Amino acid sequence: MAARTKALVSWVPVIFATGHSDVEGATPGPNVQLLVKPFSGETLAAAIAHVTGG
Repeated sequence: MAARTKALVSWVPVIFATGHSDVEGATPGPNVQLLVKPFSGETLAAAIAHVTGG
């Protein structure tokens, strides 16, 4: 779903929260972040800030 969305609207921020250190098709960048569980609230907040430019 994320890959399809990014193909249609490339600027949409995406955060993958997963138990895996790699997600097929997910390339971290300015508006894509990968969080490996378990993660803290601070880590989540930093990922949100990163993908939203804030």
